[in-house]
Amino acid sequence: MIPQEASKDAYSSYEKILLFRDTYADARKFGVSVFGYGHSDVDFHEKVKRKVRWRITMNGTANPTRASQVVGVGNVPMNTDLTSHLKTGKCVMWTEQRFCYPLAWGDIPKPTDEELRIRLVPRVPKDPADADAASREDDRDARSSSDDSGAGDGPAQASLDDVEAATDGVGGR
Repeated sequence: MIPQEASKDAYSSYEKILLFRDTYADARKFGVSVFGYGHSDVDFHEKVKRKVRWRITMNGTANPTRASQVVGVGNVPMNTDLTSHLKTGKCVMWTEQRFCYPLAWGDIPKPTDEELRIRLVPRVPKDPADADAASREDDRDARSSSDDSGAGDGPAQASLDDVEAATDGVGGR
């Protein structure tokens, strides 16, 4: 969302990054916390990274041990690899002054056991001869609905009869 290669283009991408950076810094002054995450540090523009104070290094990835490894950091409080060997659900949270080792959390369960599946069922006539008639009827309906609505470019909207909703495991709880 905030790429390093953003440029001064027709969409003002670079200017928006500068605006985000300034807004991010101002938010902290007014007690607003902004949280962001990404799989890699390279996903964020360096102008934004320079304003980030708290960082997290997840398990399975080596935490930085030198400031040159992280844009916007003048000092890294760790001098050895603490996170590569950690199990899932653990990480190290750190700032330029200190770190919290290890921070952990339990499994986050699914919020519900229900699964919702929607299956679209097309209208298929039983007699192939009726297929041409149904096709002509759909075309006529599309033209008349576009003439009535002024929308113009497309087939008529599907009715609720065309959609069959099937849910598994949904019951009165």
